[in-house]
Amino acid sequence: MKNHSRNPCLPMWLVVVCLCVTSVAQISLPPGLAAPDSQPTASTPKDPFGRQSPQSAVLNFLRVAHHGDYVVAARYLELPGPKEKRIGPELARKLLNLMDTSLLGSVATLSTSPEGLSSDSSDPDIEVLGRLVVHDNDVPFHLVRTTEKDIGPVWLVSWQTVQQVPQLYESARAPILDQYFPAVLANNFLFGIPAGRWIAWLLTIPIALAVGWLLLRLARWLYQAKKRDVPFQWSDLGKPTALILAILLHGLLVILIGMPLFYRVYYFRFLAVLLAICVAWFGIRFLDRLHRSSVFQSRGRESQSFLQLGYQLLKVAIVVATALAVLAIMGFNTKTMLAGLGIGGIAVALAAQKTLENLLGGITLVMDNTLFIGDDCLISGRYVTIQNVGLRSTAAMTREGTDISFPNGMLVQNSIENLSRRNRFLILTTLGLSSRCSLEQVQYVIARVREMLYSHSRVEQRTARFRMTGVQGLAYNVELFAYVLTGNYADFAAIQEDIFFRITRIVESAGASWAIPGQLSFPTPNQLIDEDKAASAQRVVQEWQDKRESPFPDFSDDRIAHLRGSISYPPHSSDPPTKNENPFKKAV
Repeated sequence: MKNHSRNPCLPMWLVVVCLCVTSVAQISLPPGLAAPDSQPTASTPKDPFGRQSPQSAVLNFLRVAHHGDYVVAARYLELPGPKEKRIGPELARKLLNLMDTSLLGSVATLSTSPEGLSSDSSDPDIEVLGRLVVHDNDVPFHLVRTTEKDIGPVWLVSWQTVQQVPQLYESARAPILDQYFPAVLANNFLFGIPAGRWIAWLLTIPIALAVGWLLLRLARWLYQAKKRDVPFQWSDLGKPTALILAILLHGLLVILIGMPLFYRVYYFRFLAVLLAICVAWFGIRFLDRLHRSSVFQSRGRESQSFLQLGYQLLKVAIVVATALAVLAIMGFNTKTMLAGLGIGGIAVALAAQKTLENLLGGITLVMDNTLFIGDDCLISGRYVTIQNVGLRSTAAMTREGTDISFPNGMLVQNSIENLSRRNRFLILTTLGLSSRCSLEQVQYVIARVREMLYSHSRVEQRTARFRMTGVQGLAYNVELFAYVLTGNYADFAAIQEDIFFRITRIVESAGASWAIPGQLSFPTPNQLIDEDKAASAQRVVQEWQDKRESPFPDFSDDRIAHLRGSISYPPHSSDPPTKNENPFKKAV
């Protein structure tokens, strides 16, 4: 079975797709605005500054302040009086510096709803972003919902937080890394950020990748040093593990170099998307390894089929969960999307009716124990061996060695004959003895064959029979009916061969001969009756009659019980041939 999850190009394609979707989603929105949960009604006035929700208020404040428009940035602050409004631009500049360097909190956790979150504060009109921490000073960062004339409810940075900004700003320092930049890198800015920080940010990418790879190598070395007899089998998990470590380390380095909060928010969204993809990559690789190990340790066909179906369902669940996580990180409302799936579920079910039918059919086949991996089945007139029970179809191999696939929905509706579930095989054939045989010879052969069937340890004694069914032309027709006690066809073929060998020896020992089919019959040297053996068979039958031990119509119950299992199978092997002896000649 091919394992597509091991394709190294697959995660890279997922990254490219997610990056494209992220770019499209950001371009389609106004700069700095988060996607609202619902569209405002026509009667609700729209705030031109984008302060309808806590998250949009913070993001727009950062956007405007980073462009140097502190007069507009002051509109995002709660300023109670004219004096405070005059110093509002200066307060906005200082608050921006504090948020870039001293804020402990995440803008992504803020609510995108105009009502905010009621769980983070006892007051529904207050939203908590985090804390401004400068040395020993720890000031909570609050947003408050107020009402402005001709606009309605808007979210602003609370006066409780704003009034602490001057004191915190005096105690705050620039990022430590800025102190080591030369003047040319510290005094030249790009998008309001010193050039030195851009260079430091770019350098953190290869550094994080190298450290992640080194940590993985160190873990491998420590593991091998502790357990020398157990090999380190992380070849398929190494790449996603190293990338996960590199992404986490890179995020920490971005915070340490002092990247502005506005850029950090969107960049961390990008890192979160990469992290979600790498975690899914790791999960699928780990699931592949767990599945291979479980299949190797499991010997039952039933358990292998359940493992295969569960493995495929878990892979689908990982992909779906990762897709929902990526959409949530990008700012989409997954609750609304899931609710929309409920409404559009009917349309999806109608469009994908056959796919859903096959999916449910695969689950039904495994849950009902209809067939498992390795079973020999008769499906639609074809003898096949089940290779894999998938979500959409069941793969099998025909007796000719070709691959064939059956839709699961079709298998549920059609009849399936599972040949691997049988515990016995039937031998049913009619043998013909030559009419030149005497009646005593025929009786002798029938009795001896019946005795052999009762004695055979691999033949069901209760139902076995060997009886003459009629005289046709120049032959006595005798029916052989016997169940061979095995569930494997190869064993059945060998046991059937052994039974026919024994019947042939019995016929030869009685001096009888087989009937030759055809319209004309004439004796040949090989078909001539052995008079001595025929006379011997007559004497044995006569002794049965004299002792009243005739096996017709059948042996007595005591005799059958005595015969049970007296012929062992497989028979005891003969002594090995000598060096110069031909084993085939000896067997003949």
